[in-house]
Amino acid sequence: MNTETNLPVETSKSATENQLAEWKKKHGDIFAVEFEDNEGQTLKGYFRKPNRTEMNFISTFHNQPFKMQHTFVSACWLGGDKVIMDDDRYMLGAAQALNELMEVKRGELKKL
Repeated sequence: MNTETNLPVETSKSATENQLAEWKKKHGDIFAVEFEDNEGQTLKGYFRKPNRTEMNFISTFHNQPFKMQHTFVSACWLGGDKVIMDDDRYMLGAAQALNELMEVKRGELKKL
């Protein structure tokens, strides 16, 4: 259990097709973030988008950027190579990649 978000943390390295299907059914879109380690091996983490409640909680750490990024990645983590969550270099890389999930749609204001 992730102590910050109270979400289960799965640590299997490779997700099976059944696991991917289960995650998609439960969370909608899921995403993989891949890294190459020092030995040339591919590390993969599986993530989902955070919900509004989680984003509200994550935003409470705006004065603590590292904790904010760690909480963000932890909230979205579904499983994969555990080193991604344990090694700050990979965790911060995942946070940077996951920022793309937070795309803000631009609205147009019109006077009526």
